[in-house]
Amino acid sequence: MHNTDHHILNMAGETHIGLHRVINEDNFCYTNRHGETNKMAMIADGIGGHPDGALASRLCCQFMLKVWHKCGIGNETDPELIRQTLLDGTEQCNRFIYQMNRNKNPQKPMGTTMVMAIFTPEHIITGYAGDSRFYIVSDSAIEYLTVDHSLVVELAKQKKITASEIIGHPYSHIILRSIGTTPKAEIETSIQHRHPGQRFLLCSDGLNRYLSDSQIIEIIKNSPTPKSAVNSFVRSTLQSGADDNVAVICIF
Repeated sequence: MHNTDHHILNMAGETHIGLHRVINEDNFCYTNRHGETNKMAMIADGIGGHPDGALASRLCCQFMLKVWHKCGIGNETDPELIRQTLLDGTEQCNRFIYQMNRNKNPQKPMGTTMVMAIFTPEHIITGYAGDSRFYIVSDSAIEYLTVDHSLVVELAKQKKITASEIIGHPYSHIILRSIGTTPKAEIETSIQHRHPGQRFLLCSDGLNRYLSDSQIIEIIKNSPTPKSAVNSFVRSTLQSGADDNVAVICIF
């Protein structure tokens, strides 16, 4: 699973409504423009349990794509400047959706999780809120670049529940950070160095709730292209029962 030039990245993405939902609240986007050195991938998982969750996730993707193009991130070389632009853009997106909530439905505000990864030739800049995830897979190892902003993870940190109790916990659906539901967003960011042989996965919780780390590694390792990996992830998730929407982007 080695790319001859780790600077070159190919991407593929897909979302599926799942087996038991009537609305798909997951959205994704990525950039692949000729003439841009950097690339971006993003997943947003709408919350709220009504059609506006789908609207929030779609608006979040559309807004951040506009930020990408308007601010010229595609050819920016300074990772710290990219990180700050990501933060500023996400805060603007949060205010936009939050204001829509105040005008439209303040009693039941729409919102969305968000995970975004920006790839330069040397760095990965990550920003996220909620429980959508970003993984790096290298050989037979998996690395989490995100830690779920969820109630069960917080309870585990406080040692009120064990790590094994997180999966299937009755409060596992409660997230503590999102885009659009509060006046100010809490976005967690990081900057990492890229290395040869790395493969990347962004997903909504509709994937990682059904597939183990070992299954994720196996699919990534054995897929010749990002598109084939995406197809395998969606198929495996559906075969595992998938009562939630699923969104996935693979990059390598």
